[in-house]
Amino acid sequence: MEQVDLLLKNGIIVTVDKENRIFSPGDIAVKSGKIFDVGENLPYKADKISDLGKGIVIPGLINTHTHAAMTLFRGLADDLPLMEWLNDHIFPAEASLTADYVFHGTLLACLEMIKAGTTCFCDMYFFEEEVAKAAKEAGIKVFAGEGIINFPTPSCKRPEDAIEVMASLYEKYREDPLVNVCAAPHSTYLTDKKYLLAANEFALKNNIPLTIHAAESASEIARVFEKTGRTPINYMNDLGLLNKNLLSVHSVIVNEKEIELIKNSNAKISHNPESNMKLASGI
Repeated sequence: MEQVDLLLKNGIIVTVDKENRIFSPGDIAVKSGKIFDVGENLPYKADKISDLGKGIVIPGLINTHTHAAMTLFRGLADDLPLMEWLNDHIFPAEASLTADYVFHGTLLACLEMIKAGTTCFCDMYFFEEEVAKAAKEAGIKVFAGEGIINFPTPSCKRPEDAIEVMASLYEKYREDPLVNVCAAPHSTYLTDKKYLLAANEFALKNNIPLTIHAAESASEIARVFEKTGRTPINYMNDLGLLNKNLLSVHSVIVNEKEIELIKNSNAKISHNPESNMKLASGI
């Protein structure tokens, strides 16, 4: 009888595979840190056997957009429009952020995600090296994106510095089983064209995600239109950002033609209902 490291027995195993198989009761065999086999009454010897007590087992959930360390700001400013929330409350609070704050705030977020069944998250924030460290300590997968913004951030004095951090993190973690890197320009209103292009070029060259806030609120639409003469989605399309690597965040203020543009480009949308409700941004 073949030996495995861990055998989980007596669960309701929802595989979400192509056949959408469900094993009830079912077992999961784990070997060398990976799922080795799934089925009913698996015939393996194991160093450790655990009874799942007919609990439901599903694949790990993925949170496609976080500012994980903002667990530290929970409750700071609620029921406010996006721009007021950002400019009058969040940006001033973030001016005091340190690497240590980001590490511990992210570690708290990882704990909460793991307790809720989330095993992977895509983060856009500052001091992303600390985000990577926290995720590795917690044993959760992360896509770490250093925020690229026109003005100085707590971790980078210039947008160029943030791009260098992105490249450095990519080189450091390119073979890591838990830490991945994404390009993370903040938005079309807070990230200038040359940095949007640089981030997109890096993402395409290295086949990593590019994630950006886009079409999040009516005030953003007006701001971007005043600056570029285009809506955020159309402006990104003009710049070549609408492509298979793009993960466009929020994107609730879009028309039918823009939805078609996104669809045809194979770009992806990160829908954030809790955030949209918190800031009354729409659906």
